[in-house]
Amino acid sequence: MKEGYYGKGYYSMVAASGLDLAPWRGRALPAAELYPLALPASQGRLEGEAHRALWEGLPPEVQGLFQGEGLYARLQAGGEALGLLLARAQAPLGPEVEEAFRLLASGLEMVLATEEERKRTAFFTYHDPQTHLPNRLLLEEEAPALLQEGPWVLGLMEWQGLQGEAWQAHFSLAQALLVALRSCLEFPDRLYQLGPGSFALLLQGGKEAALRVEGCLERALKGLPLPPGGAAWLRVALGVALFPEDGASLGELLRHADLALAEARKEGGLAFFNPELARAHRERQDTLALLSAALEGEGFRIHAQPIAELESGKPVALELLLRLEVEGRLVSAGTFIPLAEETGLIVEMDLWLLNRLRELDLGLPLHLNLSPKTLADPRLLETAALLRGRPLEVEVTEYSLAQPGTREVLKALKRLGFGLALDDFGQGYASMNALVENPFDALKVDRAFTWGIGQNPKAEAVLRAALDLARTLGLQAVAEGVETEEQRRWLLQVGYRLGQGYLLGRPSAV
Repeated sequence: MKEGYYGKGYYSMVAASGLDLAPWRGRALPAAELYPLALPASQGRLEGEAHRALWEGLPPEVQGLFQGEGLYARLQAGGEALGLLLARAQAPLGPEVEEAFRLLASGLEMVLATEEERKRTAFFTYHDPQTHLPNRLLLEEEAPALLQEGPWVLGLMEWQGLQGEAWQAHFSLAQALLVALRSCLEFPDRLYQLGPGSFALLLQGGKEAALRVEGCLERALKGLPLPPGGAAWLRVALGVALFPEDGASLGELLRHADLALAEARKEGGLAFFNPELARAHRERQDTLALLSAALEGEGFRIHAQPIAELESGKPVALELLLRLEVEGRLVSAGTFIPLAEETGLIVEMDLWLLNRLRELDLGLPLHLNLSPKTLADPRLLETAALLRGRPLEVEVTEYSLAQPGTREVLKALKRLGFGLALDDFGQGYASMNALVENPFDALKVDRAFTWGIGQNPKAEAVLRAALDLARTLGLQAVAEGVETEEQRRWLLQVGYRLGQGYLLGRPSAV
């Protein structure tokens, strides 16, 4: 309450806003307690029924301040209640007092709104805007001090199948999962949200703390009402690093927990960090660096393996293969090809090889196997068009046929004059209809069946059936994986004319 002189007589004012308004005398009351009081308008006089309604809603120690005529103004910003400003005068309130009061209310409202925005900004700097959980920034500020208090477990957790946009699409389920997650924590465990469906857990204790939380989450998940098919795609993945065994700092713990999380994603459930994960990660990063450097420099080497006549061994075509050379030695294709597929670098590698074909003349038709990712890249047809007229056959696997748009791309390659071969036939899940709908010229039967010759009658039956199918559809049949004389003789006997494998020629540099 502040006393002074304005116009006629003395007046006093009390502001209740939830803030410390010293040196004003009077009690500061929460805005939520004062704002809903029954008042006819946002601003007005305190008289008659309105005055009594307000007076009855005030705490006893404040009621004595408002026994006479007065003014009131609700204070708000963006529709949010900030408080209530009240004024009482000992003399009649003239227009000039009402105007001064309105100006005071407006100014105070601006001050309170600014303070609320400051507090809101400060809060959401350290908390997720939807769940209000602490975020990564608060984790980084709190963790150094917490880690000094004893053994801790740092866990990175995901609800597999409920991340990113899916977290928003299933928001009610996400909220239920969040309640379950909170219920699994004990004091002084802490929970932080790193992204939609992604969390960090700081658990005091050792491995047993992580196992306790994982078991609790699994039980909670079974008790939740899941959408149709939810049990098939919604799983917990929890990667764990122990302090201080697995890292002496938060940054080190986060890196190691992330490696464990990548392992946990494979099967769901929990995975603890171990040094082998770190070694595999370093090798992975080293290989990615080598691939990137090779695309910019001279690290790639082109090798070719013949497709040959089984009778004479004479090459009729060459399949081009990309190899990675490091310090004079070749890196195993099994090391870098799967990683290139996973990361998408395989597209750049396929396009790199296609571009080199413009300057390569080996005297035989060339075969080139393209990744499903490359078939979906718009640059493929632009690059292939520059090779129009070259004797080139594009090989694709059965898995490529399941990808939307592959049929149109294959037809476009056919229009450019290239041949098409279905590679590794029998390894995937292509239907007979795929052979009918796509303009293939050749069928390459997977090596697994060739290796079964003389050992597995069922493999031999598949080889015969594949040859009959190829003949019926007017396709050239090629048996892959020919490595022994026994295999070559058997294939010739049943009618195969062409084969590919170490017996007929190993890959060599061109």
